Amino acid sequence: MTIDANRDIKTCGRCGARKSRSGFYSDRQRKDGMSAYCKKCYNEKNEQWRKNNPEAYVRSQRNTRRKWQYGIDSDHFYKILDEQGGKCAICKTVVDESAHIDHCHDTGTIRGILCRNCNVGIGMLQDSVEIIGSAVEYLSK
Repeated sequence: MTIDANRDIKTCGRCGARKSRSGFYSDRQRKDGMSAYCKKCYNEKNEQWRKNNPEAYVRSQRNTRRKWQYGIDSDHFYKILDEQGGKCAICKTVVDESAHIDHCHDTGTIRGILCRNCNVGIGMLQDSVEIIGSAVEYLSK
């Protein structure tokens, strides 16, 4: 955890190994700008956490993906889901946090939360009102 006077060597706070700065990840929240643990210890610690907390890890991954892909956080997702009564916007099946966010591919606007089947279905029908209309006519025969 301490840095030598020449600032090129740092001691890992977990294993005690002395390594060059390249042996540590950057961390803007720390004074020295580097993580307290070397890359090997950091990765081992995170892997252990993932194994001990599989549900939290999956939830974290989902939230990160939603934020990156759609620009919404967990609160926004649950707000939309609550507005839909906790159900798929199309078939009204009860859904949970594993549900899919449906969005317009042209504008990026979020239309709602869908179950997997409905999300795949409208995707296979190319999000086309005309094709979906034809499918409705076909099924109505």
